[in-house]
Amino acid sequence: MTRDEARDMLGPSGGAEILKSNLVNHDHMKKKGGLGVAPLILEAHGLVDIVNIPLPSREGARKVQASMDWGQSWVCSVAEDTQF
Repeated sequence: MTRDEARDMLGPSGGAEILKSNLVNHDHMKKKGGLGVAPLILEAHGLVDIVNIPLPSREGARKVQASMDWGQSWVCSVAEDTQF
């Protein structure tokens, strides 16, 4: 989902602030050479938790792809075609 959709889903209970802090983490990881972070929003029984998943560098993603044989299109579509 988009950031706006996530903010709407989280509602007025501080979701916008949580997503802003996620963007700070994302920018920090990009400066360190990674692709950023991906927020994973978990919701169950009225409770919400947000976990930041650090994404590897492009080179790291290529190494994992080569060792696990995920196919040629994965790195291209995720690392090169997507703007982070």
